[in-house]
Amino acid sequence: MRRSSYNKYKDTSFTMSRFFRNILLYVRIHNSLVRRGLILLVIIASITVLVYNYNKKGGHRHSHRLRSSPLPSSLTTPPVLSLYEPGNCQFTKIFTQVPLLHRWQISPTTHVLRFGLPNPEQSLQLPTCAALLFQGPRPTDDDGEDETLVIRPYTPISTNTQIGSFDVLIKDYGGNTLSNYLTQSLEKGDSIAVSHGPFQVKLQASEFIDNQYTTIGMIAGGTGITPMIQAAHAILGNPDSTTSIVLLYSSKVESDILAKELLDSWIKLYPHRLKVVYTLTQQPTWKGQRGRINQEMIEAFFPKSKNDDILIFICGPTSMYESLSGPRMDKEVGGVLAEMGYKQEQVYKF
Repeated sequence: MRRSSYNKYKDTSFTMSRFFRNILLYVRIHNSLVRRGLILLVIIASITVLVYNYNKKGGHRHSHRLRSSPLPSSLTTPPVLSLYEPGNCQFTKIFTQVPLLHRWQISPTTHVLRFGLPNPEQSLQLPTCAALLFQGPRPTDDDGEDETLVIRPYTPISTNTQIGSFDVLIKDYGGNTLSNYLTQSLEKGDSIAVSHGPFQVKLQASEFIDNQYTTIGMIAGGTGITPMIQAAHAILGNPDSTTSIVLLYSSKVESDILAKELLDSWIKLYPHRLKVVYTLTQQPTWKGQRGRINQEMIEAFFPKSKNDDILIFICGPTSMYESLSGPRMDKEVGGVLAEMGYKQEQVYKF
């Protein structure tokens, strides 16, 4: 805080203190207990003035991150079907700067960031399912003086009904990472470069929302929940669909379960079409499912049949792919799912 600002607050507090001290001088108070109470009131009033003025001026630059706030609409809305064909997205292969409009901290390490759009009169018009590329600085030394530009994909959790902005759910992995820059350094009004191209377009909703499958099994870990949210919007938001979803969602601890409020609200809306199994790997006190997603868990919750009417989505850390489906970039299915008899065309790796 600048010294002049501090002196201003100090002068205000001094004026308050002097006012109450004059009361003590001009009003004869013989009862020592009352005197002590009034002195305590002076101290409380002075502290209150200092805190009020400090917060009014903004306080610490990043204090807004610690204040609780309502959840963004993208974490409270019911499932919505709002599809666009590839090629309609507001972003192109050329990176475009867009401003940060708002930030919500939804867990100790996770934020929802809302960014503006090039055309504020339209929606993002992103195909389902698809991601965006973010380009930002990453320090290359400890003092942060040298930086390099890095590019990372993020999948929006907002739908195409949201006009003029879009939301992304980002976990801060700390260190010199783009996620840390976006969640800790980027301020409201600051801009970030975003692009979108054909390589960010994944499996399209038209391939799985029209009752082509009786059940879609989803396996997610950490921020791998974001493409599942996109897909679930399209499936559950389709009034003509009867496809059900079984989601196995792995996190370390309960506070790491991202979008839990959203998922729990959807379970209440579609109790016969959506089942979510939360499993934690590092919280012994958790009363629900525990441990990494494995064959035993998949057999317990996914449909017994492995016929062509079952489709599986998987998205998570590298270790999850290697264990359950084979490496992400390999077209062939491997790991546990292959051993269980699932075929290549039944498993999609986001």
